Amino acid sequence: MFPTTAISFVDLDDEITFTNDALIVEAFWKNLETPRSNVNDQYANGLDEVWDTFLRQVANLCANYYEGQGYDLRKDRVARSLSQAVRDILRSNGVESEIADQLSNVAGSYFDTSVKSLSQVLEDDLQIDDPMNLISLMATLVHLNGYHVLLAVDELEKSDRTEEHFKAIDKFIERLPQGVSLFVTGTPELVTGGQEGNGMKETYQSFHKRTINNRITLEQPSREELIAIVKRVNYLETELVESNAVREYSDATENLGGVEEAVETFLSETAPSFRAFLTHLEENS
Repeated sequence: MFPTTAISFVDLDDEITFTNDALIVEAFWKNLETPRSNVNDQYANGLDEVWDTFLRQVANLCANYYEGQGYDLRKDRVARSLSQAVRDILRSNGVESEIADQLSNVAGSYFDTSVKSLSQVLEDDLQIDDPMNLISLMATLVHLNGYHVLLAVDELEKSDRTEEHFKAIDKFIERLPQGVSLFVTGTPELVTGGQEGNGMKETYQSFHKRTINNRITLEQPSREELIAIVKRVNYLETELVESNAVREYSDATENLGGVEEAVETFLSETAPSFRAFLTHLEENS
């Protein structure tokens, strides 16, 4: 779905909330997944892929330079050049000098034998005081590999619903580096207030406005797109919900006469949009 985007997807719980900056950032860092890993049954750790791929690219450039100049390709020579190149590239892309120097030292041991992956070495050796600098570093490494970053958060409705929490989300968004997007699921359905909706509009107006202004919509989907969407939603619901009695979208689709009939009924009665279609199914469940 996002072929040029590295995604970090995090479920909020009692501890991992936006009021705890360090845990949120650590969760994003550890759950990073690249487009390459999304095609595998077992997801490769995205940090491994991003960092290792970046080092391989720089190492190949260093080696090609020496070969092109007619020099012997010696391990110590390439390792030293790799260390210097990593430091210069990261600094020129906005990474703080102290962090770039730490990564330069890690890169210099690229050819050393170790039972650890490079990312394990990175996590052990990297010392960063400001958690947001981890997001900046992650974004830089992802950018150097040709991706954008999408930080996705699920289960907002199960997390802290206080004004302090919404202020923390706003503050977090304001500090995000360029090239990083934050998408919090649940907010489009929870912005109108009320007991179950946790009163987001009444609790913190500015976050409500931000949610509305940045809402993701699919305007005027085609008949074929809607059929594909409802089939996908029903499949996911079947996989995730064991009991037929609580399969909301599957039940609604059946009540409307099946996938194609549900889509046809919707298109004949409603100006088509993705959110409107989900609402249509919900009203018929």
